[in-house]
Amino acid sequence: MGLRERLRWLESSTVDGLFERRLERIVGPTGERVLFVRRRHWLALVGPALLVTAGCLVLARAGEPRTWLVVVAGGTVLLDRWRRHWSTARTAVAAAPWLVVLWLTRDLTTPVFKAAAALALLLLLLVLIARWWGEALVLTETSLWKLSGVVTTASPKAPLTQILFQDVRQNVVERALDCGTLSFDTAGASDDPLARFGPIHDPFTVSAEISQQRLRSSPAGRSGPPPPPPPAMP
Repeated sequence: MGLRERLRWLESSTVDGLFERRLERIVGPTGERVLFVRRRHWLALVGPALLVTAGCLVLARAGEPRTWLVVVAGGTVLLDRWRRHWSTARTAVAAAPWLVVLWLTRDLTTPVFKAAAALALLLLLLVLIARWWGEALVLTETSLWKLSGVVTTASPKAPLTQILFQDVRQNVVERALDCGTLSFDTAGASDDPLARFGPIHDPFTVSAEISQQRLRSSPAGRSGPPPPPPPAMP
């Protein structure tokens, strides 16, 4: 089994174990039958991991670590803003803890500050991994769900009949890794949490399954084709 096959096996097996109880608690009471569960591709962790690693290396060698911590923290917040389409207010809320930490540690010596900052960056990486681990796209017979969160759970959903448009977007790296981002346009939602989900493995197959289920759940799909006209009387 190659590396890619092992990663796919790990992804699919952990999804089943991680989300089984959550599906029973959230989706189970609705009576909707779950057709698939898809988690975000591990590529989503590469950017944060590289940023945190670079931050720790720079902090270890920097003469003025506070300046570099501001750069790393700002880059992390802006990365999340770009990927999750945060508003200015949401971005400010995410940046506030970093500013508080900088203010509280203003009197620490440089070696102690470096150690504390490196520990904070590692904890941030663990939080990002946990958030990635707890997020999934769930397709049922009638709805599309997005489950997210570890301590607290968010579970927005959209009826398949309200999805007006869907698209798959890939960059060069995502194409090489056979992943991409799904985009949805939902009726009556200007700021829909289901507007984007990704990167996700094999996005075109996932998009095709959602499209087929949309057709089945539509009134025309449920009622089937109209009956043939009666034969003409002689």
